[in-house]
Amino acid sequence: MPAYSDMAERQQSGDGSGDGFDRRTYLKLASSAAAVAATGFAGSAVALPSEYDPDTVVDLGEEGLTNGDVIDPYLEEFFENNVEVRIPEGEYDWEGDGFHRNAEYNAGVIGEGEVILNATAGEFNNNILAAGGTLVIKNLTVRGKVTESRIRLECESDGHIVVDNWNFPDGSETDDRSRAFYSPREHAGVVEIHNCYISEFSDNGIYASSPGYDDGGADGQIIIDGCVTHNVNIAGIRVGSTNSIVRDCVVINDAKSPDTGFAHNQRGIWVRGPGDDIVIENCDVVHSWDGATAPLDFAGEGQDSSGHIENVRVYNNASHDAVRSPPEAWSGNDIDVTGDGNLTVPGWFTDVCQGSDCVSASTDTSTDTSDTTTETTDSTDTTEDANTETGTELSLRTTDSGGIEYEFTTTGEVTPLYNRDSFPANSDTDGAEQNDDGTWTGFGATSGGISESGDSFRYEGDLLDYSVSGDVESLTLYADGEAVDFESLVVEEDSSTDESTDGSTDGSTDSTDSTDETTEDSSTTEPLPNRVIVDGTNTNTVASYKLSVSGDIEADASLSSTLDGGTRWDELEDEVGDGTVTGVVGKGMDGFRYSGELTSVTVEGAVAITVESSDL
Repeated sequence: MPAYSDMAERQQSGDGSGDGFDRRTYLKLASSAAAVAATGFAGSAVALPSEYDPDTVVDLGEEGLTNGDVIDPYLEEFFENNVEVRIPEGEYDWEGDGFHRNAEYNAGVIGEGEVILNATAGEFNNNILAAGGTLVIKNLTVRGKVTESRIRLECESDGHIVVDNWNFPDGSETDDRSRAFYSPREHAGVVEIHNCYISEFSDNGIYASSPGYDDGGADGQIIIDGCVTHNVNIAGIRVGSTNSIVRDCVVINDAKSPDTGFAHNQRGIWVRGPGDDIVIENCDVVHSWDGATAPLDFAGEGQDSSGHIENVRVYNNASHDAVRSPPEAWSGNDIDVTGDGNLTVPGWFTDVCQGSDCVSASTDTSTDTSDTTTETTDSTDTTEDANTETGTELSLRTTDSGGIEYEFTTTGEVTPLYNRDSFPANSDTDGAEQNDDGTWTGFGATSGGISESGDSFRYEGDLLDYSVSGDVESLTLYADGEAVDFESLVVEEDSSTDESTDGSTDGSTDSTDSTDETTEDSSTTEPLPNRVIVDGTNTNTVASYKLSVSGDIEADASLSSTLDGGTRWDELEDEVGDGTVTGVVGKGMDGFRYSGELTSVTVEGAVAITVESSDL
């Protein structure tokens, strides 16, 4: 898979001039994203607000807490106003309580070193409220899958919460409604979430859009910085209140996540509320799993938001727009979009780079820069037109009814049309997912009442089956605007399956033939003459990198290895192609052979890079 690419500032090696590289160049850059140690997680330090100054410090080790103890009673006793609780490095059982607080003054819980909390109860539900002052939680990792869980972060207008390096790597069960962090409508102050790793949750990773909602949202600020989410359902990161910031974050969807039991929709970053002046900057969204949905999405009340996107990289193998339906009140620049899927970015964004061969306009100083940008915009418009003309748009409408529940199965992908002005699908009740046999199922419900309501989807291929329950007589069905019934749309499964199989088999064969030809051609050519090795074995943190060459580059297993079995990050597959490689190392070395010159190196973390060139 494509792993992280330049998560913080794009930096070059040596003196920063980018004019060349020594034979052995060492890059030691401070990591700003969540880093992975041998058995836990460790993020970059965050400078705490100057007003955070608790009167008392309590070391739980001195109060009797030892490795393996249940930690909840200690937190309940000592975590209070004007007290900073320190947890000694170790592993403790956590029954899901202890962080409930209504803090009127400064208070904190700080892990010293690697602190593991084993979720022995299989759930956690803690309400953390800062009525005034600053409340800090730092350096904790929760292990074990959970159900119906969340950490609720809320501030009154004078309150401030800072969460730093609180990690949830094991996620939740499927058919569940769990998220790592949630900020409710009542949040009115400032919540900051830094350097957190969140994986495999069923109902958002960081669910922080509610404060921006029109129906009672207090519009408190949310700042999300240096966080990583991995295979999270609904959205990895979700914001929507005024002045909210998503910065230096990485969102990865490379496989199907757990789902809620009634909805599956793997977005990357979702602007879900109508806040103004929202900023998304210096982030990476990787959708290498083609079942993921939009990397950046603006469905729902996000259609009434405003803000700016800058220095964002998207890798998209999915069919949804890379940046889907932002309102015109949003601007964007320095956007890199690669992958085999939909590379669509709004035409009014500037300095947009689309495709593996493109050069960002911000680095192109030739007089043709504006022409290049115009051509990219035209290409984007064509992509949008093509996407809207494929497949069948299906609308279900009920009037004066008690509501219905429905589902339908198709041979091709089903996409809920959340952004339609008339009868948009409801992201809270309606959804679509791919089945084990490759078919897709769309599902949902319409509300009852005397007014007309409905949902819309677009599906590819043929409709195989359907079911409708409830007030069925009230249903009117439309296919591409024409009134129909489900029976008229259904295609016999046997013939549909044969056609689909024939088509996919032909395509697969062509792909295989192409691969074989490429393999045969490469076997007859001379080995690429130069070598570059990215070495992460001398540190205990994860590092991401991106290398570009003027010729070809390919992975070389003989130059790659891991130390002591490596970490989970060393198991991730690097993305190699078109003169560029994007990857990540934990306790390993990634080696590559290349031709031409090494033209750029971008690293986030601490690595040693060895370059052996026949031209040096």
